[in-house]
Amino acid sequence: WPWSLHILRGMGHARNDLDIFSGSAAVSACEKSAKWLQALRLFTSLGHKRSIPTLVTFSAAASACEKGTQWSWALESLAVMNDARLVPDATTCSSIIGACTNSLQREHAMDL
Repeated sequence: WPWSLHILRGMGHARNDLDIFSGSAAVSACEKSAKWLQALRLFTSLGHKRSIPTLVTFSAAASACEKGTQWSWALESLAVMNDARLVPDATTCSSIIGACTNSLQREHAMDL
C-alpha cells in the first residue's frame, strides 16, 4: 500500500490526472493492507477530483468500512451508489452488512 500512495502522489506532482483506475487500485491496496482509514480518505478524495467511482472502487471502500467498523460510512456509500445508479453486488452488500454487524448496528444490517 505505501508504494500505491507514493505513485499517486507522484502523479499529482507531475500534474497527471488521477484516473479512477489508479485510484481504485490504491483504495484496494490500502483496504487489503488493513489501512481502512487511508482507503476511505483516498476514496473520498476521488470524488473531489471528479472521478466517478466504479463498483470495484465502492466494493473496496465497503470492505475497508467493514474492517474499520465504519457502519455509518458504509450506509452512506450505499446511498451514493444508488445516486450513481450503481447496483451493489453480493460482495459489496456483504461488506456493508459486515460493517453494520461489527459495529453492533444489527438493525441496520437487517434492513439491508
